[in-house]
Amino acid sequence: MDTAKWLHWRKKLKLFQVPSLPSVNACFTHMTAIREGDGVRYYGDAIPEMVFVDYDLMKAAPAYLLRGGIGDVLSCHTGRWDWEYASKRGHGPAWDDFAASESLRFIRSCASWRPASTRARTRRSSA
Repeated sequence: MDTAKWLHWRKKLKLFQVPSLPSVNACFTHMTAIREGDGVRYYGDAIPEMVFVDYDLMKAAPAYLLRGGIGDVLSCHTGRWDWEYASKRGHGPAWDDFAASESLRFIRSCASWRPASTRARTRRSSA
């Protein structure tokens, strides 16, 4: 993801993102993460033409990769509120109902990807 975003930014190429698992939020963030020394620096401003999400492909990922990045995905969910707030005040990109609803649909679908044993524990504890 980040390589494609960097090339888009540096070479002015069109960008299409196809995430293969939800372990990072790279396809939903504008900047490219580049490892430098012991840290990470962020560069550019990459806005894709389109993000194609194959839910079946993501569901097929190993459970540890799904768990490992759910925090990144959730940060995009809370970012929806930031985006809406800023947009109403005339800052940042204009609000897009379709993009916002698709991101919410994606977040809601993540709950069904939990291992069955976790879902059973959750049901018992909420009863």
